Amino acid sequence: MTRVLAALAVACLAACSNPPAATTPAASGDPYADIKAEDGRGVGKPLDEPIDLAIDLTQADANTRLPATVHAAVRKAGPWSGKLAVLWTEVGTSSAQYREILREWARMGHHALALPLGVAKPLAQVCAGQPANCFENARWELLDGTERTDALKVAYADSATNRVGLVTLELAKSGQGWGQFSENGKPLWAKVIAAGHGDGAGQAAFVGTQLQVARVVLLAGPSDGQPGKPAPWMTASHKTAHTQWYAFGHTGDPGWAAVSAAWTALGFGPGAAAWPSVDQGAVMGVQAYTTALQHADPHGAVATDGGPTAADGKPRYRATWRNLAGP
Repeated sequence: MTRVLAALAVACLAACSNPPAATTPAASGDPYADIKAEDGRGVGKPLDEPIDLAIDLTQADANTRLPATVHAAVRKAGPWSGKLAVLWTEVGTSSAQYREILREWARMGHHALALPLGVAKPLAQVCAGQPANCFENARWELLDGTERTDALKVAYADSATNRVGLVTLELAKSGQGWGQFSENGKPLWAKVIAAGHGDGAGQAAFVGTQLQVARVVLLAGPSDGQPGKPAPWMTASHKTAHTQWYAFGHTGDPGWAAVSAAWTALGFGPGAAAWPSVDQGAVMGVQAYTTALQHADPHGAVATDGGPTAADGKPRYRATWRNLAGP
């Protein structure tokens, strides 16, 4: 962690024309109805666009075994929420593909980063033919680097604990308040919004069951377990209160059956009746949301760049991303 930050890219974007609020959507079904009002920073004064940051982990820590780049976004000078949104990425998806959701969370005042999970293949493949507790052991190993299963090898340097601590310390060198989220190289989990996409959602959910975090946000996941049988860890008691759990998925996702079963196991309710669609506008007052908008990649569309857009060309799910992350 003492090595010099090798890759730090900062880019200022154009002024934001849709500042946030948390209002009920208009009758027109406008998907941006809850982000078109001022947020208290002055009538007619839009939020500063966030700046983008990137860190090459292999340059930041010589002990890391898995080459990966972390992308991040933050308001240049605040005000900040005091929360760090850590979004574990889908296996095989670059952190650079999560720019829009990171920027949206940064516009809200959160510090936000997309963190590679640290495995080369999905856990369904890692745990194929392994005992039922393989998923839990693998998630623990990804979290703290302690050897628990022969199915994968995760060095401490590549664990979530080290990576989150490392990244916040390195980004602290650029200013913008990143240092508030770690102490002695370890994350201050109570300030973390544990988010994830796909297999990354499994890690976010596992963290929420084992640690008290500020919030849990699940995107198109998790799916740990066997067909029709979610991994046992999902039904364990949650250290993070269930009122702080949120989820968003696409009903056209090829893995939707496993995701919906996992949501039920995690306590989100028994299916579609409990998970309203956001396709006609923002939805308030629930914790799990769905979409069915046609897209070539429904699994990726709910979280990555290149998803559905509105008439103005902006991401269609901006309001939903905001509701998921919370204030």
